[in-house]
Amino acid sequence: MNLKFLGMGIAALSLSAMAESAPTLDGTYGAGIAVGAQRYEGSFGDNAMPYYRAHLEYRPFEDFGARAIGGFGNISNGSSQFRTEWFSNIGIQGVYQPRFEVLGAWRPYVATGVSTDFGTVKSYGTRTYDLDWNFYLPVELGVEWIFSQQFSATAFVENRIHAVEWDKLDGVVKGSDDYYRRRDELPRAGLGLTWRFGGKTVAPAPIALPAVVKAAVAPVIAPVVVPVIQAVDSDRDGVLDLKDKCPNTPAGVKVDENGCPVDSDKDGVADYQDKCPGTPAGVKVTADGCPVDSDKDGVADYLDKCPNTPAGVKVTENGCPVDSDKDGVADYQDKCPGTPAGVKVDSSGCVEIKIEKGMKLTLDGILFNTGKAEIDTSSAPTLAHAAEAIKKAATAKIEIAGFSDNVGNAKKNQALSAKRAEAVKAYLVKLGVPAKQISSKGYGPAQPIADNKTEEGRAKNRRIEFRVK
Repeated sequence: MNLKFLGMGIAALSLSAMAESAPTLDGTYGAGIAVGAQRYEGSFGDNAMPYYRAHLEYRPFEDFGARAIGGFGNISNGSSQFRTEWFSNIGIQGVYQPRFEVLGAWRPYVATGVSTDFGTVKSYGTRTYDLDWNFYLPVELGVEWIFSQQFSATAFVENRIHAVEWDKLDGVVKGSDDYYRRRDELPRAGLGLTWRFGGKTVAPAPIALPAVVKAAVAPVIAPVVVPVIQAVDSDRDGVLDLKDKCPNTPAGVKVDENGCPVDSDKDGVADYQDKCPGTPAGVKVTADGCPVDSDKDGVADYLDKCPNTPAGVKVTENGCPVDSDKDGVADYQDKCPGTPAGVKVDSSGCVEIKIEKGMKLTLDGILFNTGKAEIDTSSAPTLAHAAEAIKKAATAKIEIAGFSDNVGNAKKNQALSAKRAEAVKAYLVKLGVPAKQISSKGYGPAQPIADNKTEEGRAKNRRIEFRVK
């Protein structure tokens, strides 16, 4: 009877072992971290200090792989006589890690490749030299416990092989013949964790029972029929195929309870493809999850207060064309940019010019260099607009009147106003206005239109008027 119970227990363990999946490394990617210590053994003595490292790996085959390693941990002899700062190493290694069924999840390995040191060496607190490109061949022995398909723990020891001329950890060469006295050693040991994804699992072989055990338990287990339920998750998204409404989801994509990629903002584009997460509900989006911008002005349609803006036009944050001078005409249509605030303009953004008999019109867009009769270049659009208006009124006779404020000598002001009026006349003639149609005259400070006691009033008095006779 005792043998029967023993047999039943062994049988149960066998079935349990057969139901589980054994982790494998074939086709996996991984990343890991480790902490440990490294011991400097060189010309200044020896001393152990902490060591930290991280690695990325790829296993194209079950027993062979490659990894990139980066480590950090200063070394010293335990005093200020010798110490490094920012001492680190990087390297590329090949890994041989055979699988032994008898060891189960425990996998010993050996790794080697090429590495190099970086850092700064200090003696008594003063920098001696840099350790850039101190090459060596690392040799690492370790054992890895792969306790699940995704995670494993590692214990390792490492030492280095190097040529004499490569060895410059402490910069001291002792003796002349004995290589082993001249080189520095830096053995390391540590513990680490590795996370992997990808790969596959295989079922281990069933446990073989001895013949005597089989005979003892046969009467008990022979009638037992164990149903096998195959739980398959083909795309490895955590949702079994029987419930998965979105099969073949790419690896690593977050899914909902139905196995479909999560769409947090409910715009119809899964998060892993959505370049504009957090789109407001109901907003029309493109294939990459970004709000539609029909006129391509950089402002999405649901925020655009001026849709159908022509291509290349600079717009504000609400999608409307920029109007720099605030005259009601967008910059891309404004033929007279820089119009002073409050000046009435026509549809082209220029000052309205009506050539009617007896009319007096002040052209606010005509400016001069201070104290001179030189027309500022910013006045060109206004004068061009004025020339077109005058040419259309071919029978009109126009006097160009120049005025100044009352600051300074009155005679000089009158002469300057006359020169400015003449300069405007000459400019218009160059633009094709018949010289016989226009005349010029300077009035100086006479006939002010504003108070000369304020700067704003004086600015208004310094003006050019068109007087239609």
